[in-house]
Amino acid sequence: MEMDNLTLTISAPAGLATAVAPLPESFNLPLAPPAVTAPQFATFNATGQFDLKLLLRSAFASDVTTVLGTQTEALMGGDSLDTSELPTLGQTMAVYFDHNDWGGTTSRYNADYQPPMQVGETRMWEFVVFTDKSDAEMTLSWA
Repeated sequence: MEMDNLTLTISAPAGLATAVAPLPESFNLPLAPPAVTAPQFATFNATGQFDLKLLLRSAFASDVTTVLGTQTEALMGGDSLDTSELPTLGQTMAVYFDHNDWGGTTSRYNADYQPPMQVGETRMWEFVVFTDKSDAEMTLSWA
């Protein structure tokens, strides 16, 4: 049978807009203990270089890989010491450094190194927190 101008209407199931697909059991692992403990968050040395790790935690996920700091080999903006973070999976969160000036787009970096600071100099690092759970309670901390 052949028919012209056929319109097929398929109604969406009730509750589809708020439905959450269940994750496979392999994704429902218990939350691991923090990979970084408080005394190791920041390291400083006499030449003015430092590393500072940001810790973002919630009941469902954690992000402990975000590092900012200064190194003598680092440049302002992007350089070989700055590293990007892998794409995030579902039901997760992460904190990134936001660099709109790096190529004109927001970059998601989990390490951002800049040259050592001079006496009296101030700098600002901006970051964004990503989560796919908009109502999640999260705690951001650092040493």
